[in-house]
Parts: sequence; C-alpha cells; structure tokens
Amino acid sequence: DETAEQADARRADPIALSRRQGLYALASLADTTRLFSSVVYFTVGKICFIRGAAMLAPPPLTFYVYPTEVTHMGDGVEMGVAYWLGPPSVSQQRKPDCFICNIGHLEFDQDVERTSMSTYRMLQTLKGADAAEAGFVGQYLALFPPTGHPANEGRERGQAAFRELNLTAWTSPKAAHDWYVENAEHRRIVAKYRTQGLDSFGALIANLAPIQKPGGARAIKWAARCREC
Repeated sequence: DETAEQADARRADPIALSRRQGLYALASLADTTRLFSSVVYFTVGKICFIRGAAMLAPPPLTFYVYPTEVTHMGDGVEMGVAYWLGPPSVSQQRKPDCFICNIGHLEFDQDVERTSMSTYRMLQTLKGADAAEAGFVGQYLALFPPTGHPANEGRERGQAAFRELNLTAWTSPKAAHDWYVENAEHRRIVAKYRTQGLDSFGALIANLAPIQKPGGARAIKWAARCREC
C-alpha cells in the first residue's frame, strides 16, 4: 500500500493527473453519447407508435409514455402510471386537514375496467372551482400492473393483481364526508363493492387526519412555494 506522501506525489504528478482527467472526459463523453442515442431512439418510437396508438384508442382511453428518462430503482421496485389533480388556480390552493387513502388490489380485467371508469367519472366532478370551494385540495391516483402482466415482461413474477392507489386531500373531514356521500358515482361503485359486483377487489381504506404533536408543534408543516415567492 502506498503511503500518504506517495499518494500526494501521485496526485501532484501533472502527467498522471492529465491521464485521469482524460479518462473521466472519455467516460463522460461515452455516457452522453449513449444518452443522446437512447433519447433519439425513444423519441422516434414515441412519435411513430405511441402517439399513433393513442389517436386510435377510443376516448377516454389512451396510451402514455413518460416524456423523459427516469431512474431505474433496481429489482423489486415496480413502475406504473400516476395522475395528479389540483385546484384550477394557485389562489384556490388551501391547507389540507384530512386525507382519504384507498389502496385496491384487483385480479380481474373487468374489475379494473369498472373501477377505472368510475374513477374517471368521479375525477371529472372534482375539476373546477366548485369542488375547490367545497373543500377539495388535491388528488393523487396511481395504477401499477401486476408483475406477470406484459407491461412487466422479463421481471420475476410476484404480486398477481393490479394495484390502484388513491390519495385525496380535503380541508376538513366534513368536506370529505359530504362529497363521498353526495357523489352518485361513488355511491354506485360502493354498492357494487358491497354486492360482489367487483369480485376481485380487495382494498385498504383509511381516513387519515393529522395529530397534534406534544408541546404544541404543528401537525402539518404548510410550505406553499413557487418561483415568485
């Protein structure tokens, strides 16, 4: 093993330093070339195939591809598609005080189609100023295909069900309760769930509310920021 003095001398050697910098530059150039080539290949495929398929699909169905490269998190981490719906304007963004979380597992394609259409119809009623005034803050939706699905071809087979995640934020528990009780589409899908109209729909449903911390600390840290703040 080299001593500290030898290491300092090696680092101080201009020729060795130049070689190392050259190797780093070549590695960076190779990575940049690979990234550029993959982006070109991806863009051509997206324009030629994905957009064409989306145009042919009957509304409201579509095909979607993420517009840029993403980080591969490694084996065991599944990828899906996510949606976000917020208030129509920043001025209507309000602090949440209630969160409704629904995580569903569906094994049958027909159940996925039924819940997807119900979710689509319910989401339409949350758009606009009326929903924001009634207490709606925002909603995240996510759908993950099963690991045995063609979308995950080549991966080890694991969970055999579609997974749906729905996290909705409201200004108060009352605002959330009133919307779910009064929304006709939500009542319809709940009736199907209770009467076995959704044969493979297993779900975890949670009503989450912040708990005040000891000493009066804030349960929710509200930090609404933008470029103009």
